[in-house]
Amino acid sequence: FGTSTAAPWRVGADMNTVITFTHDVSVSGQPLAAGAYGLFMAPTAEGRVTVIFSKDTHKWGSFFYEPANDALRVEVQWEDAPVNEMLTIEFTDVKKGSATLAVRWADKRIPLALTVDTDRHVFASLEHELAGDKQFQHQNWIAASNYLASNGGDLKLALRWADQAIGGQFV
Repeated sequence: FGTSTAAPWRVGADMNTVITFTHDVSVSGQPLAAGAYGLFMAPTAEGRVTVIFSKDTHKWGSFFYEPANDALRVEVQWEDAPVNEMLTIEFTDVKKGSATLAVRWADKRIPLALTVDTDRHVFASLEHELAGDKQFQHQNWIAASNYLASNGGDLKLALRWADQAIGGQFV
């Protein structure tokens, strides 16, 4: 049934499992643009798994899977894990800028290393917020300055923002 000649497993049942990234991310060292992706996997008997992020997000099953719509393919190794009867997708090893996305089912765990430039995104968000109504509260300037100072950011800018918190004209 269907037109697919590849037919990898679409993670989950029935409709695609869809993962959405609001920012560009790196998956197992490979870049993936922000967006929504259907999640497919092609495991081998040797334990290698091709994880596929497809631009197709509204497919039922793998019957009409098209490799031409792949946004990214990464190769990972599954791990033996305690039995988990229910398909589970979890985030583990969560740190600033990284996490592991793991798909668990039966006695296998398929880990994907995710990384993102957190500081760049937070800085852009701070600049955006401080240009709007948040600029009228000194606490926001202090918090933004503290973030830069505590995370290896631009210390001259952190000082300017701290000065704004001290001497700014607030409503």
